[in-house]
Amino acid sequence: MNEIYPKRREVNAEQIVDNERFRSSQFLTNLGVFKRLEDLELYHGRAGDGSNTWFVQSDYNNTGNSTGNHNINKRSALNTSSYSVAKEFSEARRHGNQVAETHRIVSQDPDAVIIDARAYSKLDEIEQEVARISIDALRIPFLEGAPLDFKNRNALNDLKPVDFVNDDGFLLEDNVEKIANKTGLDESVVRHVGSAINTVALLRVGYINPLCNAFIDNEPSIVAKFSDGSHAIPISHEYLANWFRKNHVVGCKISVDSATLNKTIDNYLLFDLDNVNTPDSFEQKVKERNRRFGEISSLLGDGELSKGSELTALLSHNLYANPREIVNLARKTPGFEKTFDEDAGNWEGYKLGEHTETVLDLFDKNYADILPASCLPIMRMALLVHDIGKSEATKNYDKSNQKRYNEKYAEKFLKSNHVDDATTKLIVSMIGDGMNLMDRLIIKGDKSALGDLFNFCKERMAEYFGEDKVNLDIMLGFRTMLEVLQTCDSAAYTTMAVTRMGGVKYRNYGSFDKSFMPFHGFTGDRVRWLQPRDQKNDKK
Repeated sequence: MNEIYPKRREVNAEQIVDNERFRSSQFLTNLGVFKRLEDLELYHGRAGDGSNTWFVQSDYNNTGNSTGNHNINKRSALNTSSYSVAKEFSEARRHGNQVAETHRIVSQDPDAVIIDARAYSKLDEIEQEVARISIDALRIPFLEGAPLDFKNRNALNDLKPVDFVNDDGFLLEDNVEKIANKTGLDESVVRHVGSAINTVALLRVGYINPLCNAFIDNEPSIVAKFSDGSHAIPISHEYLANWFRKNHVVGCKISVDSATLNKTIDNYLLFDLDNVNTPDSFEQKVKERNRRFGEISSLLGDGELSKGSELTALLSHNLYANPREIVNLARKTPGFEKTFDEDAGNWEGYKLGEHTETVLDLFDKNYADILPASCLPIMRMALLVHDIGKSEATKNYDKSNQKRYNEKYAEKFLKSNHVDDATTKLIVSMIGDGMNLMDRLIIKGDKSALGDLFNFCKERMAEYFGEDKVNLDIMLGFRTMLEVLQTCDSAAYTTMAVTRMGGVKYRNYGSFDKSFMPFHGFTGDRVRWLQPRDQKNDKK
């Protein structure tokens, strides 16, 4: 079952196809190093209880084992491209009252791939060079893939990457203590930075198979050969996880000698459990998203904000514009040239632009591929201006009235970017009364806000689309947009968020961590509120 509304992947398909990262992924697919999941018949065989409602639970940590047999939901299971092998395995592992189960595994990500690390070693010399170039084009900066912790965010102020490696460009395990003494940094920081640099360098020279094996086996280092012999090189699992995710790699194909079946079989280790599931599970999620967003997507049309501003053109027509690009363009708005460089008024010391970029980044990673394409321009603009008056409120020692400042300056900002009056009023209401109501409901746990929120959504939708268009589904879609706004803002104060400061990315301080589900396994920037939500120990 597909969404009844277009998402950005359909609307901006040409921006994907023309992207160097996409083309490099296609080269690797043609070489067999990547295998598109939608081209595979992938099955999950296990001994279970026979439940028809089985699904992949993405909150399980499924790394740290060498066989993959506990890879999905901590169950004795096998993932394979052969239905008969999956069925044979499930029957062999069944005991007592258990039932042999075989489930199809799919992804809703059309770009999802499985990496076949062994395929690289089978390429000829020219093909390996093409593969190396393609893998190099897929790289991400080392501190974007492995951000520093909040407490270490200034570690590289007076240091460069070259300070962490030897003449060959690697940090050796034997040199960690020596470099820590030389730089004055804690050994854990040296290992964090150096292992990320190592992982980037190893990917560039084609160590894809050893890196995948180390990731699967949860090994902290790999052994590489140098002119003076073999040395252990620390690697960054965090960088690899982010590299996999950035490039839509959801798993790895390996061969295992199965004692259960007494033969060698292909096993697909699925390590991005957020991105894979059974068809029935995805169908339920799609059905719910269609109910929430189908009608509001249709009413928003193409979602264009205005025709008279470079910023609104970017937000309306480039749904893959990155957060930094958006914030930098916002700085060109007349009267707001310095606004995003001012203090955001938080104890963490963020500039407004840094915080705003973080919030936009959380939206991009968590919601931009789920919400309708027509919602993205309004959502991104609302996120861009949600705190735009905060610096002024701080300067005036008037933070208790921050909402009023945000509304005032947001309206001025939107007018300067030629956003029409109706859309301006809607966005201002979203970051004003809308987020205020969500703060009462989600942060403070005030159930009395439910009635006020219902009336707010009904009035805003009637005002924007007309009373004859308003129904419960429209209101539900708008309410979800408000919750997304609040979620991205609050999640910026967790360790799931990453902030860019002076060109260096670091994980944020976890003031709100207790309000969100802890992350497991892959990477730490999938934000989900706890249910029930308990914020008693949180601070901001």
